[in-house]
Amino acid sequence: MKLPLQSSQTTATVGLVKGENGYRLVVTIAVSMQGVSPDQTRQIAEAAHQTCPYSNALRGNADVTLIVQ
Repeated sequence: MKLPLQSSQTTATVGLVKGENGYRLVVTIAVSMQGVSPDQTRQIAEAAHQTCPYSNALRGNADVTLIVQ
């Protein structure tokens, strides 16, 4: 994308919640990027979430929330 990214930080918080069929993973991914707009940050984070091996392993098996800070 050739954006003027100055720095970035990503934090993933993982938890367990009890549901009807046992426990389920819940993941919150918080992303902040300096040098790009919040919209650009969201686009980058969503694209990364689609290609990340960990995200692919969790897809359909965990509730994932993406937060742009």
